[in-house]
Amino acid sequence: MRTVVPLTAEERETLQQRLSRALGGKQVVLAETVDDRLLGGFVADVDSYVVDGSLDGQLARLRARLGRS
Repeated sequence: MRTVVPLTAEERETLQQRLSRALGGKQVVLAETVDDRLLGGFVADVDSYVVDGSLDGQLARLRARLGRS
């Protein structure tokens, strides 16, 4: 998982729980890497599934909805 800043223990636990629920109850173990190229948020790679909660990803989805690339 990539984040723009290191997560606190509480943030890490909350994110683990939310990812676990989103993935049907699978056990989630986070390996965190700080990536200062992100504008904010996180990107988690789970097997072949990518959970993009980054500001970069949100802006890209918004541009796509508005019809701009």
